[in-house]
Amino acid sequence: AAATALYGSRASNGVIMITSKKAKKGLGLTINTGLSVGTIDGTTFPKYQNQYGAGYSDPYQKDGFFFFDANGDGKDDLVVPTSEDASYGTKFDPSLMVYHWDAFDPAGPNYLKAKPWVAAANTPEKFYETAISNNTNISLDGATDKGSFKLGFTLSQDFLIV
Repeated sequence: AAATALYGSRASNGVIMITSKKAKKGLGLTINTGLSVGTIDGTTFPKYQNQYGAGYSDPYQKDGFFFFDANGDGKDDLVVPTSEDASYGTKFDPSLMVYHWDAFDPAGPNYLKAKPWVAAANTPEKFYETAISNNTNISLDGATDKGSFKLGFTLSQDFLIV
């Protein structure tokens, strides 16, 4: 009946159970360690264009930029259309002085300052850093004729190489 409860109708006539492994008497110590290194694969990372800036180029007031008096000197200035979600705007030209998003932050160092119209110095690939993970596990196990035990400790560490 106990076998039927445990194994269902297939065991209605009983079960022959073969135990293939028993705990060894005594103590055992196991130590495992592993190291993982993660880097970005530049060959599979998406390619980003860096020839054109923010916006769509055509629908703005002047040459792909907003055009208004940004610094209060009475003359209209070129302002980057950072309200757009595309990078198909005016082609980068370091001779153009334009007002970027940070020119309108009173707490920023570029407040009311025009800067050259150039691509960002860092690409999205520069955002990622090399990661190293170390995992160490120590386990102690033991058994007697009355029972067995297993005690484990794991230490995981993550590092970044900048």
